[in-house]
Amino acid sequence: MALDNLVLETIEHADLLVGIGFDPVECDKDWYVSRTVVNLSEAVTGEGRYRPLEYIGAIDHALDELTGAVEAKPWPADLLAARRRRVRPQTLHPKHGVSPLMAIRTLRELLPREAVLTCDVGSHKYFAGQFWETYLPHTFFMSNGLSSMGYGIPAAIAAKLQFPSRPVVALVGDGGFLMTLHNLVFLTQYRVPILIICFVDHSLSLIRLGQSRRGISPYGVDFPAPDFWRVAEGFGIKSTHATSIEQVAGAIETFLHSDEPHVVHVDIDTNEYERYA
Repeated sequence: MALDNLVLETIEHADLLVGIGFDPVECDKDWYVSRTVVNLSEAVTGEGRYRPLEYIGAIDHALDELTGAVEAKPWPADLLAARRRRVRPQTLHPKHGVSPLMAIRTLRELLPREAVLTCDVGSHKYFAGQFWETYLPHTFFMSNGLSSMGYGIPAAIAAKLQFPSRPVVALVGDGGFLMTLHNLVFLTQYRVPILIICFVDHSLSLIRLGQSRRGISPYGVDFPAPDFWRVAEGFGIKSTHATSIEQVAGAIETFLHSDEPHVVHVDIDTNEYERYA
């Protein structure tokens, strides 16, 4: 991911790392085996070369004890300032379609802090996982670990049923949307007011990118995506075909002032995926 090196550089300046429920099963690098780690966990996580000092028990109680026993020592202000200058990538000038990074930033600017974002799996997941700012618990849901495509829309429906007063948005790719079109029947029948933002690039772009980086010609990853806004209209759902960031913003504003489901088909430029995913 785009921020890996930045995170690892920062970790090198720490004399001690405290893990809170940390499990290295999700790590694709072994930085944790060479660092001094204290881990608060409800189960043993040490394995192989990773041998942290572990507190096994209720994490909230352990945090209460640590808070009273450890004196706060802030990170050097100049170090944090330098890292923060590097943490926000620059959007590229799209040649055809919308910048996916700008679309995500526009979502964040227009949605209230308590809004819920659910994210499907694909290149857009890398962007949401790295650049989406979350302010409150239970406002960002992602299919991690197994990373199953088709998660975004069902998760958004569940989130809306659980948090009916919050705006809920599903961020999906065209491949993932094709796997879950049947959910539009549910949205129509029960008028569940969620916003579906579909990034369309006519490809399983994350797999395509992986093939390209290995020197393999794209195979089995490209397909003719349908006009999702027309598909949504066929289900009786309000929809928008967005080819500019202004149209994306307009669709978001329309959704926020309505009580109906809305689908936004966004034609995106994939150049940013090649740089940041």
